[in-house]
Amino acid sequence: MKNDVTWYLDNGVCNYMTGDKSKFVHIDTKVTDDVRFGDDTKVEIKGKGTVILATKSGDHKLLHNVYYIPKMKNNILSIGQLMESGHKVKMEDKYLWLRDHDDRLVAKVAMTSNWMFKLNVKTVESKCLQACINDSSWIWHMRFGHLNFEGLKMLGKKNIVRGVTKINHPNQLCEACLLGKHARKSFPKESLSRAIKPLQLVHADVCGPFNPQSFAFETFKKFKTCVEKESGFEIKALRTDRGGEFTSNKFKVFCESYGIRRPMTVPRTPQQNGVAERKNRIVLNMARTMLKSKEMPKEF
Repeated sequence: MKNDVTWYLDNGVCNYMTGDKSKFVHIDTKVTDDVRFGDDTKVEIKGKGTVILATKSGDHKLLHNVYYIPKMKNNILSIGQLMESGHKVKMEDKYLWLRDHDDRLVAKVAMTSNWMFKLNVKTVESKCLQACINDSSWIWHMRFGHLNFEGLKMLGKKNIVRGVTKINHPNQLCEACLLGKHARKSFPKESLSRAIKPLQLVHADVCGPFNPQSFAFETFKKFKTCVEKESGFEIKALRTDRGGEFTSNKFKVFCESYGIRRPMTVPRTPQQNGVAERKNRIVLNMARTMLKSKEMPKEF
C-alpha cells in the first residue's frame, strides 16, 4: 500500500524526523532523547527506525535512522543526513536536485513561495506479514526463505519442486526482504588474475554456530584429500580472510608442507574474497529474512 506524503527538505536540521508512527516498517522504541529546534522549543523522541519511500521511477529507497517524534506535524528530510549517506544535493534557479550514489536523479524539487522545498513521494506500507496467509505466492515465497518470485516461477514452470502452483508476483512489498537483503553499494573491482585450472585458487570462509578454529582446519584437510583425489589436481593457493581459524600455526605449517600459497584479504575488506562471501550471504540472507518476517530475536 502506498500513500502520498510530503517531506520537507531542510538543511537546518541534523536528522530525518516524522510524527507518524504508521510510516515505519521497522522502529526501535527503546531509542529516546530530546531534540531542540531553532526557536529553543524541545520535543521528545520516542523511537528511531526505517521508512520506505517510493520514487516516481518506481524505485524503493530505504530511509534509515528516522526519528519518531509524536509532536511533529510535518515530515523532515535532513539535507545533511542525505549527503552523509552518499546523496548529492544541488540548489540552483529555485530548484533542488537530489541524486543518488550513482548520480541518478532521485528528485527535482521546486522552491515554494515561502522558500521551502517540498518533496511529494509515496510511503510504502509492507503487507508481507499481515495479508498473505491466503495467497499461495506469498506462502511459497516464505517457505523458500523469501526466494525471489522469478525463482519461484522457474521452480513451478520446470516442475523442480512438487506442489508449487502458478506463481503471480504480488503488488505488495515484502518488508522483510528489503530489510534482510539490503546490501551496501558494491565496490568497483577487477581481478588482476584468474585461475585457469581446477584447484589453482580455492576460496574459503566459515559461517555457522560452531567453534571455527577447530572446525576449519579439520574440514580443510578432509576437503583437500577429497577434491584432489577426485580431480587429479592439487590445491595451489587458498584465499581466506585473516580470521583466527585460518591463521593458526598448525594451519600455516600444514599449507607450507604441501606448498599451498596463502593470499589473504586486507582487514575489513571481504570483497577480496567475494566468491566465498557471496555463498555465505545467500544462506545468511535467508536466515535473517525468516527471523525478521516472524519478528524473532537475533539470539534465536
